[in-house]
Amino acid sequence: MERQLVFDFERPVAANDNVRGERHKVGYEVFVDDNWHFMDEDERYKFGSFATPEEAIAACRKIVDECLASSFEPGMTAEALWERYKMGGEDPFVLPGVGFSAWGYAERRCSEIAGPAHRARSPQANAQIAAGLAARNRLGARPLTTQESA
Repeated sequence: MERQLVFDFERPVAANDNVRGERHKVGYEVFVDDNWHFMDEDERYKFGSFATPEEAIAACRKIVDECLASSFEPGMTAEALWERYKMGGEDPFVLPGVGFSAWGYAERRCSEIAGPAHRARSPQANAQIAAGLAARNRLGARPLTTQESA
């Protein structure tokens, strides 16, 4: 008996079966531009492929968090961190599009990392938090919020 292509329009492409009944391995690809070379596709690179949009978005968030953690300096304001990101930070995106905005996420994270709660802490505490953010991201942990870092 010949196998038929199984395709369920309710599931994303990555979850659909091919003619052998195997699952597709690639559904969502993350690419990274950098804001220093805005609109220069020669500077773009492929970060990876993911089976679900949630995994792809998590990868994008991790890229932005690592970029912000490496750009952050004790005493820096959220506005200064945001300006630094816009000038040269990494700008990941997902294809096919899933509605994630790296800029929107980065702007929110700048406020969380270097907002008013940041200025109320000692420089040593802020340096520890920045190092902790970078370490958590290298380990694949979810982003740390201001309330958790305080």
